[in-house]
Amino acid sequence: MEYIINQNQENFKIIMFEYDNRNWEICFEHNTTEEEIQELITKRISELIIDYSDNSDYDKSDLFVDYIDYETNKNI
Repeated sequence: MEYIINQNQENFKIIMFEYDNRNWEICFEHNTTEEEIQELITKRISELIIDYSDNSDYDKSDLFVDYIDYETNKNI
């Protein structure tokens, strides 16, 4: 899947990707591998599919999801 990376901070990245004609963002740790990035995108799409099946739309879906472990990174 194609995506755009926006790195605003040293310790995390934000990816924007398109799914079902909408833009979605996920935030993840800086040292995440390409394989892990694809897994996070797939996980997010799965969550969106569930949201859509539950609500018949995406209006209750968050546009931005954070996959950073703040407990691990809070002292960085």
